[in-house]
Amino acid sequence: MADLLLEGIPVLDLLEITCSTTAVAQRIKRDQSSVSRIYRHVSQVLHLGFQKRGNGLYQAQSNQPLLASLRLASQQLRLGQTPGSPRWLDTLSEPMDLAGLPAPIPLGGCRRPERLTGLLQDRLLDLAVLNAPADVPAASPLVCLPFITPTEQPRYAVLRQDLLEAPALQELLGLLQAGARA
Repeated sequence: MADLLLEGIPVLDLLEITCSTTAVAQRIKRDQSSVSRIYRHVSQVLHLGFQKRGNGLYQAQSNQPLLASLRLASQQLRLGQTPGSPRWLDTLSEPMDLAGLPAPIPLGGCRRPERLTGLLQDRLLDLAVLNAPADVPAASPLVCLPFITPTEQPRYAVLRQDLLEAPALQELLGLLQAGARA
């Protein structure tokens, strides 16, 4: 069965972000039934009660402190790789494609700002590109960094403040700035 930390937690995270076993299967290059088996196995072993809810969102119903610890470890492993593989999304209809980095993750389900900032705060996402800084709550561990697109419209990279110095995110921020100037 799948390794809990290296495969299992990323599958749970991607399901919460995309709300789709098909999207996760495409992202991790596995079949949809493997994604379902992985998330059910991880949920059972860790006693998470992870399932799709009536609102279409996947979520764990129990053992949240354990899941939060595993997500922190998973994020540290993901961002510590060389080259790093940040998990990010672009909320615009035409997301930027940055050579050399994984494509942005499609956001499934509701697109309320509090859901997006929750995904960042809970370490499921490393960075999000937004149109407006008003989407970021003032009393949160998130920072909002502006950059200007070629059309002169401001956009904002949002990430956890404790990740500002992560090399993988510094690289992504640099590519976003360079892509915005192109």
